[in-house]
Amino acid sequence: MKQTQNKLQQAQDKFQQAQQNVGLASSQSSDLQTQLKQAQDRLQQTQQNAELASSQRSDLQTQLKQAQDKLQQAQHDAELATSQRSDLQTQLKQAQDKFQQAQHDAELATSQRSDLQTQLKQAQDKLLQAQHDAELATSQRSDLQTQLKQAQNKFQQAQQNAELATSQRSDLQTQLKQAQDKLLQAQHDAELATSQRSDLQSQLKQAQDKFQQAQQNAELATSQRSDLQSQLKQAQDKLLQTQHDVELASSQRSDLQSQLKQAQDKLLQTQQDVELASSQRADLQSQLKQAQDKLLQAQQDVELASSQRANLQAQLKKAEEKAQLAQKIADLVAGQTRSEDNGNAKSETSKRNTDSTSNQSRSGKALPLDSGQNPTPYHSTQPLIPPVQSANH
Repeated sequence: MKQTQNKLQQAQDKFQQAQQNVGLASSQSSDLQTQLKQAQDRLQQTQQNAELASSQRSDLQTQLKQAQDKLQQAQHDAELATSQRSDLQTQLKQAQDKFQQAQHDAELATSQRSDLQTQLKQAQDKLLQAQHDAELATSQRSDLQTQLKQAQNKFQQAQQNAELATSQRSDLQTQLKQAQDKLLQAQHDAELATSQRSDLQSQLKQAQDKFQQAQQNAELATSQRSDLQSQLKQAQDKLLQTQHDVELASSQRSDLQSQLKQAQDKLLQTQQDVELASSQRADLQSQLKQAQDKLLQAQQDVELASSQRANLQAQLKKAEEKAQLAQKIADLVAGQTRSEDNGNAKSETSKRNTDSTSNQSRSGKALPLDSGQNPTPYHSTQPLIPPVQSANH
C-alpha cells in the first residue's frame, strides 16, 4: 500500500510537471501566434506594395509601349529602353516568384499552427482525463485505506475475542477437571460412608456442599461456554467479514494499480505529445524565421523595383525629350525639302515656258501644252515622323 501511495504521489508530481509544461507550451504558442500575426500583417502590407508595384508596372509597360511607338526613328534609344524594360520585367518576375513563395510559406505556417493547436488541445484533453483518473484513484485509495483500517480493527478485536475465549475455555476445563475429581472423591466417600456412617454423613454433607458448588461451577461453565460459543461465532463471522474485506481490498488494490498503470501510460503519452508539440513549435519558429527572411528579401526586391521604376521613368522622360527633338529635326528637314522642291519646280516651269516660246517662234505655230506630261510636282505636307504625343495621353 505504501508503494502504491508512492507511485500515486509520483504520478501526481508528473501530472503537475506536465501541466507546467503544457502551460509553458501554451504561452510559447501564444507568442508564436502573435509573431505569425505580425508576419501575416507584414506579408499583407508587402502584398499591397506588390500589387501597387504591379499596377505601376502595368502603367509603366503602357508608357514603354507608347515610347516604343514614338521612338521608332530613334532606334538606338528605343533599343536601350527595351533592354532596360526587359531587365525590369525579369526583376519584377523574380519579385513576384518570391512573393508567391512567401505566401506559400505563410500558408504552410498557418496550417502547421492549426495542427499544433489541435495537438495541444488533444494533450490538454488527455491531461484532464489523466487528472480525473488520478483524482478517482486518490478517492478509491482513501476508501481502500479506510476499509483496510476497519478490517485491521475488526481483526484485532477478533483476535482479542479469540484469546479471551481460549483463556475462558482453559478455566472451564480446569473447573470441569476439579468437579470430576470431586465427584470421584464423593463416590469414594460414599462407599466409605457405608462403613463409617457418621463420618460419611459429615463427609456427605461436605460432598453435597462441594457437589452443589460443583454444580454451580458446572452451570457457570455451561453458561460461560454458551457465551464463549456465541463469542466464537461472532469472531468467526467477523473473521469471515474481515477476509471478505481483505479480498475486496485486494481487488480494489488491483483496480487501483491498473488505473495507476493507465494514468502512467496517459502521462507518458502526454509527455510524448508535449515533446512533439515542442518539436513542432521549434520547426514552426524556424519556418517563421525563414518567412521573415523571405519577407525582408521581398521588401528589398520591391524597393529595388521601385528604384528601377523611378530610373526607368527618368529614362522614358529623356527618351520622350529625345523623340520630341527628333520630331522637330524631322519637321525642319521636311520643311527644307518642301522649299527645295518648290524652288526646283518653279525653275523647271520657267525653263519649259521659255523653250515653248522659242519653238513657237521658229515654227510660227503655238503648240498646246500636254497636260499629261511633266505635271507640277506634288509635295506632301504630311510630316515624315508623326508628332510625338505626351506620355500622359
